[in-house]
Amino acid sequence: MKVYAGIVAGGSGSRMGADMPKQYIPLAGTPILVHTARAVSKFADAVYIACPESFVEHTAGLIREAGLKNVTVISGGSTRMESIQHILDEISPEDDDIIITHDGVRPFVCERILTENIESAKKHLACGTFIPAVDTMCQSDDGSFLTSVPDRNIMYNVQTPQTFNINLLKKMLSSCEDAEKFTDLCGLAISMGEKVHMVMGERNNIKITTPVDLTIAEAILKGDEDTCV
Repeated sequence: MKVYAGIVAGGSGSRMGADMPKQYIPLAGTPILVHTARAVSKFADAVYIACPESFVEHTAGLIREAGLKNVTVISGGSTRMESIQHILDEISPEDDDIIITHDGVRPFVCERILTENIESAKKHLACGTFIPAVDTMCQSDDGSFLTSVPDRNIMYNVQTPQTFNINLLKKMLSSCEDAEKFTDLCGLAISMGEKVHMVMGERNNIKITTPVDLTIAEAILKGDEDTCV
């Protein structure tokens, strides 16, 4: 069995207000994406980064400088699902091979989360990473008035990685005509009747998309090296 990883790094950085895509913003002097690739590459036989076509050469250069031998950079698509499909197109899997899919701007994923994702996908074929909701969450159908307030005790926030048997993931993407409407692979899997096992995430496994997130990330790096808290 082989473990592959696909890192989706197609963000534009609009919410960050930066003059470059957020995944290339330095964090302690190193681009966020390199931190992420370094963390994930330790647990995969081969890693594919899907980034904007205009940044492929730049990204490949960063990966070479970081000395990450098992990481390949490819051109992503215009959507998350399209980028994941591009990654899958690079892989000819055996029946039991799995793929870790992860956000390029989620650099603090720790050993426990990655290990449990791999073990869960081996056993259950599909899994994701989640943390219990801290705030009460609500739903609004029109953005003006509340529709419902679900019980917080059964609500979770979604993180990555999300990890799958590769052949199952290929089948899901090829057989779903409206896969693009889903913002994550676990939602797609559930819609197709697949069971998704839950791996508990960590508060520090943040997705860096805003200036506030970047400030928090810098604080995390200044703390304990073990970010799995």
